[in-house]
Amino acid sequence: MFCVFQINEGNEVLPEGNYQVTGVPQTYMEVSCPLEQSEERYVNAKDDIDDIVARVYNISLSNDGVNFSEKDTLLVYDSVCVTCSKTQGVIKCIKKVDIQI
Repeated sequence: MFCVFQINEGNEVLPEGNYQVTGVPQTYMEVSCPLEQSEERYVNAKDDIDDIVARVYNISLSNDGVNFSEKDTLLVYDSVCVTCSKTQGVIKCIKKVDIQI
């Protein structure tokens, strides 16, 4: 199961949804979970894309669909444009200024 959140420029965490997918065993200690392809975003020189700077996945696993592991966090962002950190469970993302693309 995973919960998806987006983080905007104001560092607000916006819930996107909860998903449950069936994992595909790779080894006795490894499983892969196919995620839906996200929409591609484009930047034009005059306009910035929306104010979403990062996406957060809180992931937990289960072998029976009832009892789940502790969640682990996967943080996805473009390090060329954004700096993110996680301290004591709090994620903070800051959009870099004066970026030359």
